[in-house]
Amino acid sequence: MVMMGVVGPMALAALVQFEQIDYTQASLDALVRSIAPRANGAHHDALLALRSMKDPRLAPLFNTLAQRPDPTAAIDGLLGEAELASPAGVTPLSLRLITDTPTRLAAMRAAVGLKLLSPAAAREIMDWDDIEPLDRAVLASVLLQAGESIDTASISPLLADDRPAVAGLAAALMLQAGDAQGWDQFASRVAGLQGTDRTTAVQEVARAAEAYTLKATAPKLAALAAGDGIPANLRLLVMGTVLKLDPAQAEPLWRAATADRSQVALLRAGLQLLVSIDAPPAGWAAAIRNGDPSMEALANAIDAAASSDASALGQRLAAMAGTGQRLLAEAALQRSRSMPDAAARPALEAIVDAGLKADASIPLRSMALDAGQRLAAIDPAGMAARLASAADDRDGSELLVNAIYQSKDARAAELACAAREKLGRSAASMACMARARTSDPVDPAILAQVGVAASGGSELSINFRTQAAWIFLSRSGQADRAIKAMTEASLKATP
Repeated sequence: MVMMGVVGPMALAALVQFEQIDYTQASLDALVRSIAPRANGAHHDALLALRSMKDPRLAPLFNTLAQRPDPTAAIDGLLGEAELASPAGVTPLSLRLITDTPTRLAAMRAAVGLKLLSPAAAREIMDWDDIEPLDRAVLASVLLQAGESIDTASISPLLADDRPAVAGLAAALMLQAGDAQGWDQFASRVAGLQGTDRTTAVQEVARAAEAYTLKATAPKLAALAAGDGIPANLRLLVMGTVLKLDPAQAEPLWRAATADRSQVALLRAGLQLLVSIDAPPAGWAAAIRNGDPSMEALANAIDAAASSDASALGQRLAAMAGTGQRLLAEAALQRSRSMPDAAARPALEAIVDAGLKADASIPLRSMALDAGQRLAAIDPAGMAARLASAADDRDGSELLVNAIYQSKDARAAELACAAREKLGRSAASMACMARARTSDPVDPAILAQVGVAASGGSELSINFRTQAAWIFLSRSGQADRAIKAMTEASLKATP
């Protein structure tokens, strides 16, 4: 009777229910189910959730998964193992252990995209007999980014590829390597394309040039985008690439973009300038000023960036985010990523606060989650205060606790966990997960709540439940048992 008076009959029933559950077995079952291959590849999300834990104890599991016949498991296993290696990276041997050629090459391309393939590894892989010209081009990008030379003859066959974008990639790589003939051939081909075919080819090559830092392409891309019949959107995209590769080549594109005085054109041009270059040329912001408050806020931020005053830029980015406009908030978040914590803090606070408003859009809430992860580490007390204010707001409290959880900041996790009694079930579970993964030693009562979450006693997604199961088992000294169970299950499973 005393207990019922304290926790209430419904809470007592829930406690009795979960006391009857073996959290260890329930967590093991959850992990085994989460990594079981599914025809639609849905197990990738669970594997990605495990990879994001960045726990070295998971390395043996990833090593086993990398050699499984299921493509999703093999690629996630290879990348998970590579992310935990010191230094991080995929080795040629680990790739060779993937026996299915399409899966192996897909894993290689994923490793390049995640910067997990070293120049030495790339050069060794280029000598394999089963590497196609397109894969050689991808590997060549790794070497060129490292300032190494390449044999352009290995990728020149791609110049005749039926896909203009593939031919353009080869031409861009060859240009970066000092061979301009391929680019001239590609430019002539582009000139003969019409409409969307032309746009797609130039767009894809520009994106590749930016991704692989092919600086030699900047003047060539600028010339392509300055030609007749180029859509404004494509010219703007190319301008952003050229700004990042060689700002001096971008001014004609900037002047052309801002010659259109429509609000949309000026906004797009200003946003591209702000996020593409650390220090825009002084005076360029004047070209987008038109008296509109949003445009003035954007121009002020560009001027602050041009002056290299990080503190002023942080305040101007906060003003942009404060407008509530999605594109301005997105640009403020993107620009803040390269700024010191103290300078970025006002912008991060403004983005988080904008995402907590009742009428905030889904994209704005997503940005607030992103900004909140960093803000939780910069100002854990401030995030805890926001959480206390939003305790009755289910969406807002879950956003804040999720940000704190993702931040992996011990102080923020402690404060969030202390407030768990005032939160909804999902937010409280995430708060306990955040505390359990960062505290040492872990409070048994908090760990038990993580076990409840892993067992399905909350409204968490399968990804969070997978992480809850791993946190419960690893923090209760059963990591080896969990690895063994998942490894055995993966060996039995068939895709």
